[in-house]
Amino acid sequence: MWKLISLSWLLVLPIVRPDLTIPVTVPGISSGSLDINGNVVLNVNRIQDILNQFQSIVQSLYNIQSPELGSAAENFRYVMDSLVEAGAPIFQSLSNVAKISSGNITRDFGGIRESINYAVGLNQDHMSLVNKTTQIVGVNTSLYFNGVLNSLASNLGNMSEILNKIESAVNGIKRENRPSQAAIRALLPNDNIKALNAVLRQYILTGDAAIPQIRSIVSRVQSVDNFRNRISVSINQQRQYLNNTLARIVPYLQSNVISRFRNSLASLQSQVISRSSRAATALSNLIVLLPDVLKATVNQTVPVIQALARNVSNDANILLQQISRLSVNEALPYVVLNETEYFLNEASRNLTVSMTQRARFADACFARFNSYFDQIPRTVYSQLSTCVWDTASDLSSVAVNMNYLIQSALIDLNNELQAVERCAGMVSRYSSEMTKYQAATCLNDARSYLQKREVYAQQMANYQVLLKNEISYSAQRYNFCMVTTFRQAMGLGAYLKRSVDKCLNGGPTVTPFWSISVGWRGKSGRRIRGKVSWG
Repeated sequence: MWKLISLSWLLVLPIVRPDLTIPVTVPGISSGSLDINGNVVLNVNRIQDILNQFQSIVQSLYNIQSPELGSAAENFRYVMDSLVEAGAPIFQSLSNVAKISSGNITRDFGGIRESINYAVGLNQDHMSLVNKTTQIVGVNTSLYFNGVLNSLASNLGNMSEILNKIESAVNGIKRENRPSQAAIRALLPNDNIKALNAVLRQYILTGDAAIPQIRSIVSRVQSVDNFRNRISVSINQQRQYLNNTLARIVPYLQSNVISRFRNSLASLQSQVISRSSRAATALSNLIVLLPDVLKATVNQTVPVIQALARNVSNDANILLQQISRLSVNEALPYVVLNETEYFLNEASRNLTVSMTQRARFADACFARFNSYFDQIPRTVYSQLSTCVWDTASDLSSVAVNMNYLIQSALIDLNNELQAVERCAGMVSRYSSEMTKYQAATCLNDARSYLQKREVYAQQMANYQVLLKNEISYSAQRYNFCMVTTFRQAMGLGAYLKRSVDKCLNGGPTVTPFWSISVGWRGKSGRRIRGKVSWG
């Protein structure tokens, strides 16, 4: 387009030629200036630089991870990218026309106007997307950027009108028949060129003013996203520590609790079976020494001894099966940790929104309180780990002390079987008939005592009741530890939320601690309960 202006210069040369390859030299276009607004090429270069900054600043929004921020970040980034993609062809074409002769001003200006119409047509869509970010960036910021978009679209519309006037003026010069240089100068659309540079300059001023605002929004969204991610990372890190802790609990229970019970009961089985076998062997040796009338006593006693060994072995096996299923509720610590994460996110909501909306006191409150959101998960994990290990240690102590009851039962069983062995030991090859009858009477009494087995039966019943009670007591302690940890976590979250809200409302940044009343239920409404189970 501008090349046609250069044509007017050629018309005053001695030889007029149809080619338009000479760059435009009219002041205010590719060089020089008609006023304080400079020339088209320099202004367009500055606008292209501004658009590049728009696009480069928002590139980091691609990395936003928080779901709450992601949608707003995507909308805002899309608007900036679309603004650049729609504007770049306009200003690149305008720069080309201003610097390189083409000879077809209608075609060149037509392409620019077409690009302008496309860019202006996107304005409503852009504003609609900006409005969708209001919940995150705030009403004032949303209105500001809608104002920027309207101003840029208006500038483009004004530019299109001015280009029409310039095109008309250049075509008028072209229609002149060998005009003089003075005539050409008189016909140059200097006022329109000034107006075009003024519009470009206004675009520059609007864009320059928007850059720090864009940078501020992006920076705040990134800061908040990093903050939210820090909470998530901190929770996940504590969750991994909890995984490691609970992974060590099962082998600990196996080696320090279940194995102790198993060894104790296995020892009971082994010793009773060994002692019973020895007593049965002694009776078998005795039977050849007794008269037929007394052999029946031996034959009646041996099955009783064997039944005793079987019963003890069966009782031990039943207890071993129950104890082998001894476990600590591993799901509950995760429930507490998940509830902690939920409450921390709730407590951080006002703080993060105030940051992205650039609310008053937001920066000061964020600087003061944001680190606490990392500390609380570490505190909660530490207490959860203590709950788990204290319970495991309790169960280990229970196993040690319960072994003494097994030893007490073994004392009685050894005494009963020793009575049988003592009876069998009364008779030898040379014993008198009276001694043999004494041994038979001894065996009858011992057998009767064994058949009743009142002491052993009561001891085993006591053992089972005491074991179940001790495990129940351990579960209650575990339950208390979990619930109090949960309540403390919720209390810290409530305290933090109130402190942040008070700070954002202009209250003191140091908030005294007050009594916190927190329910016993999580956000799901499920009551927090601990459990140590067996059998």
